[in-house]
Amino acid sequence: MRGFKLLRLIVIAYLLAAFLYVVPFKSPERISRKLWVIVAYKGRYYGANEDGVLFSIVEPKTISQPVISCLELTGLKIPKRYVDELKLIPSVLKSDYVSEICLDKKLIIMRKGIMLYFNKWEEMEESMRDIEGLFAFISPKSILELFEGGNLVVLKGGWEWQGTSYMSQ
Repeated sequence: MRGFKLLRLIVIAYLLAAFLYVVPFKSPERISRKLWVIVAYKGRYYGANEDGVLFSIVEPKTISQPVISCLELTGLKIPKRYVDELKLIPSVLKSDYVSEICLDKKLIIMRKGIMLYFNKWEEMEESMRDIEGLFAFISPKSILELFEGGNLVVLKGGWEWQGTSYMSQ
């Protein structure tokens, strides 16, 4: 009986060793934890890296860059098409004037409640510096649209020039 237990132990050890040799342990993929964007999703804020992988929960008090919203996630990852779109607008992602970027609606919400709609990501990137220069003159809660060629149209609200408000029709 004692020999049988020893034989069974040797067989189990042999099978375990063979299994470990045939199926080696894979080390988990290293995930970059360098914060690229902050994503708002289902009432929480998440930090994501440049590959679009969400790697941390972000407290609202600590947010100091635009928040990305209006997107659906696949697991813990931003879909590739959104990542590609965000890579087209690096100056918008770093702007101190931008509070939120709503991807599906192509809408940027700026400080003072200003809403800016646009049609092309490239146009938005090219015009961001000019829009920041005009920021001081745009009335709070204005709605703007950026058209091709960098034409900025006020849909609601207006301009504040030297203390005088010029409202759009």
